[in-house]
Amino acid sequence: MSGLLNRRAFFQQGNTEVHRAQRYDQALAVMMLDIDHFKQINDQHGHAAGDRVISTVAGILNEVLRESDIKARIGGEEFAVVLVQTPRNKALHLAERIRDEIQNTPIGSQGMTVNITASFGIAELTDDANGATTLDQLLARADKALYWGKNNGRNRVTGYTAPATATEEDLL
Repeated sequence: MSGLLNRRAFFQQGNTEVHRAQRYDQALAVMMLDIDHFKQINDQHGHAAGDRVISTVAGILNEVLRESDIKARIGGEEFAVVLVQTPRNKALHLAERIRDEIQNTPIGSQGMTVNITASFGIAELTDDANGATTLDQLLARADKALYWGKNNGRNRVTGYTAPATATEEDLL
């Protein structure tokens, strides 16, 4: 339905790209996005509308992002992207562009229009002492940023910032 990778393929290809970025000292960022109030869309407009929403978001990801970026639907209304050779500031800009496109793309459903928004979390591959060096760590940080955004108003892009006094627990 989405035309994107599934969770398993995402992790296989994503881990390869993380290792490649580390080996060649290249920038890499991970983007997570979650469609805001998706359950309400399904409840109010039906699952066919929800399917159209998923397909529309997947289409926007494919349209805006490069073919080399690894795009996946990793669960329900949640998507993840590995942005190869992309530093944090460019990842934030791309996420904002996608967020705006989603917000401004009405979706027709049974004679009515459904408007949607999405929240985003961004994390960057780093090699410092408190850095994220694995795909799992990057996703955990992007997820933390995503949920901070959801808890602070939704329909926003949030970049992960490591705490000044990070402990090993912060990295898990």
